[in-house]
Amino acid sequence: MYTGKITVSQLSQLKMIPDGQCIIPQSIYDYGWLACLPIVNIITLPQISNCIALDFSKDSIIDYLIRNNDKDLFWKFQNKNSHFISKSEMSEYNLYSAREQNIANRLEKNGFVYPCNMQEVIGLFIKLGIMIECPDNQSEIKMDLIILPFPKPDTLLGII
Repeated sequence: MYTGKITVSQLSQLKMIPDGQCIIPQSIYDYGWLACLPIVNIITLPQISNCIALDFSKDSIIDYLIRNNDKDLFWKFQNKNSHFISKSEMSEYNLYSAREQNIANRLEKNGFVYPCNMQEVIGLFIKLGIMIECPDNQSEIKMDLIILPFPKPDTLLGII
């Protein structure tokens, strides 16, 4: 189905994605999305793109993400680890903690939810307009990743 957008599914159907590779929209970097997305969304985006290119359904993508990722990808704000091996480890933890807390706060202020599971990871991408749901002929919901036009974080996450 043509949506007026360039997407990963379209590129895959046109055989423009080499086997074993995934497409990440350049706008993720250019528009500063890496500073706005939870780490779990950043880490899983290449996997999601690959699943879309392989024509997985939404449910199959979520199952794939659950099977192939550690539960520790999700930041646990309430479980601060006080047993660090070194000051460097503690510093790294504090940086990640501050980053994820800032992102969670910004998402919440703008009406979004910080993801706690893979369904919410996909849901956040959809709500931000980075991905779309596409019903297919077999009553399955497929996912697609937008390449162009790509949303800008300033328009969706304007409240800092």
